Amino acid sequence: MHQRHQSAHRITGELVDLYKRRARRLHAEACRQMWLMVWSSLTSKF
Repeated sequence: MHQRHQSAHRITGELVDLYKRRARRLHAEACRQMWLMVWSSLTSKF
C-alpha cells in the first residue's frame, strides 16, 4: 500500500517536471515569436 503511494507520487513528480520543461520551452518560443513581430513592425516603419 505504502509502496504504491510512493511510486504514484514519483510518477506525479516526473509529470510535473516534464510539464515545467515543456512550459519553459513554449514560453521561450512565444517570447521569440513576440520579439520577431515587434522587430518586424519596428523595421517596417523605417
